[in-house]
Amino acid sequence: MILDLFDKKIIYELEKDSSQSISGIARKIRRSKEFVNFRINRLEKENIILGYSAIVDMSKLGYFTFRIYLKWQNMTKEQKQHFYDFIKNKENVWTLAILHEKWDLAFFVGAKTSDYIESFHKIWDEIQLQYKEKIAESKIAIYSPVHNFNKRFFLDSDKNVEIVERIYGKAKARQL
Repeated sequence: MILDLFDKKIIYELEKDSSQSISGIARKIRRSKEFVNFRINRLEKENIILGYSAIVDMSKLGYFTFRIYLKWQNMTKEQKQHFYDFIKNKENVWTLAILHEKWDLAFFVGAKTSDYIESFHKIWDEIQLQYKEKIAESKIAIYSPVHNFNKRFFLDSDKNVEIVERIYGKAKARQL
């Protein structure tokens, strides 16, 4: 599917704030509600828009996020799949990404600030116990704060695109 400028503008607006109304998007791109609704439905049908989700700053809910990067050694495709199945079933794992070049895999682990060392080590020690000989190199980083910018490059023809910055992980945890 080839995207035209209106498709890109709609995606840009949804990526900026997916909770805004179709009327609001229509006003911003200067098209009718019917036009915007038709285009959104088409983008969903083509699996370009896969869904809409909330962005939650987990630090405000009392969590640290750890990023773990792994470089495999002597790992078969089946062994990698076994690891992916193993790690995705861990309740504190939030994201997993297959990478290329320096690292083969990255995943995020969330741990409550009250016991983040113990929570993190529970998962990390289990990984080490089962996969240590398959890990050539690893890197662990605490993921806070994160500055996230909207995808302005997507609208390459429009130089007056609003810059939206979201900062996650810098607030003090709230009592739940």
